[in-house]
Amino acid sequence: MISRRELMKTALSGGAAAALTVSRSAHAQDENPWARLVGTYGTVPPPSFARPLPIAPIKRPTATTGAGDDVQLAIRSGFGQPLVGAKTPILGYDGLWPGPTIVAIRGRPTRVTVKNELAEPANIHNHGHHAAAASDGHPLDVIKPGQSRTYTYPNRQSGGTYWYHDHTFGLTGNHVFRGLAGVYIIRDPAEDALGLPTGPCDVPILIQDRLFDAENGFDYSANAGTIFKGVHGNTLCANGVHTPFLSVGTRRYRCRFINGCNSRNLRLALGNGGALVQIASDGTLLNAPVSQTSVELAPSERADCIVDFGAAKVGTSVVLRNLDATWPELPDVLRFDVVRKEADTSRLPVRLGDVARVPESEAKVHRRLRFQISDGKWTINGLRYDPARIDFRPKLGTTEIWEIENGEQTQMHPFHQHLIPFQVLDVNGEPPPAVHRGWKDSVAVPPAGRVRLIMRFYGYTGTYVFHCHKLEHEDHAMMLQQEVIA
Repeated sequence: MISRRELMKTALSGGAAAALTVSRSAHAQDENPWARLVGTYGTVPPPSFARPLPIAPIKRPTATTGAGDDVQLAIRSGFGQPLVGAKTPILGYDGLWPGPTIVAIRGRPTRVTVKNELAEPANIHNHGHHAAAASDGHPLDVIKPGQSRTYTYPNRQSGGTYWYHDHTFGLTGNHVFRGLAGVYIIRDPAEDALGLPTGPCDVPILIQDRLFDAENGFDYSANAGTIFKGVHGNTLCANGVHTPFLSVGTRRYRCRFINGCNSRNLRLALGNGGALVQIASDGTLLNAPVSQTSVELAPSERADCIVDFGAAKVGTSVVLRNLDATWPELPDVLRFDVVRKEADTSRLPVRLGDVARVPESEAKVHRRLRFQISDGKWTINGLRYDPARIDFRPKLGTTEIWEIENGEQTQMHPFHQHLIPFQVLDVNGEPPPAVHRGWKDSVAVPPAGRVRLIMRFYGYTGTYVFHCHKLEHEDHAMMLQQEVIA
């Protein structure tokens, strides 16, 4: 097991070639890169539905003025209780996993001052947020041990579901795996008129897979196999607890699903075949609700879904399942227990938002990116991340089309763009599904597939990164950077 210090050292020095190299001959000898972990993954899983779904506390501002809200966070070690038995040592924002939920108001700035109480560097990237470069959480823009930093989030963007997590280069996968993640919600007062479920019926659900040792400690390992496929756990946690239960009434609930896994895809479905009615994706309301029997989420993608228990009988249960076949398969997410009759004043409107499509003719610059292994290392366009190099220089106020090709046939790569959202033009030449026709900040590029995106560069100049959001790929330099210029 590579220590965090060693991992940081090798990642920053670029000397991880030996650990990163995944040769074709090695694959021929060992078709399953997880072979070393079969024994661990084959252990008896802990009991499901043994504990209730915890809801992270809402972080209250320390000061509220006409200029916005001030929030204080500390990055520190703590203990979680994901499994029955011994507590699990974690790293957490305020020592919690997940960290406290930050609730902001659209158009009202939030200033988050973060103190790092760990013995190693850490930071915050507010995923999907439109912010100045100094507040973006660049992977080398870290908070040193004992120091503090203030991030300013203007919240001048769509109301919806976002999440914040560590983004320290070479340590992101390890830090997020150990608990450094939380939910960030922007509330839009204009959304209140829609009548969607609110209060206790508006439930953030951060889903993450984990691997534990015999003492309930996190078991995180970076080796050739996990760097190639990404770290996958054999235990699925929701809000920091293994397959919990949630007591519900006979009414609608808004479930804010977040795929916070390091590398695992999710395909969520109700065990009774009921509908998951998606109303938002990656922080933005869709134009209209989309009823689905399953919801696909790549790492870092979000989906707000209405789950209606209005016709359910008290005393019955519905299991939220994960139908994705990623090995080891983790079929159970959480269980909804219908425990009471309850009046429902919420509604599901026919029309939600007004997301206009960006015309392709608006774009004057076209770029192509290829995700692949080159010389045994993860690359974009044959390049590994180099903080001294600027790869693209888009101009503020312009529109670009990016075509992203996945050069690997064995796995999907989730693309994530910092600073600005984008719209999906097509996937493998076909129009995107309705749930991907709004604004997004992450998208799955299928194996041996292509995705075309259109994006407007607005608001800020400065240096930002874009990368694969499989965290072990990102940590091992599958990332480039752009300087947005005036």
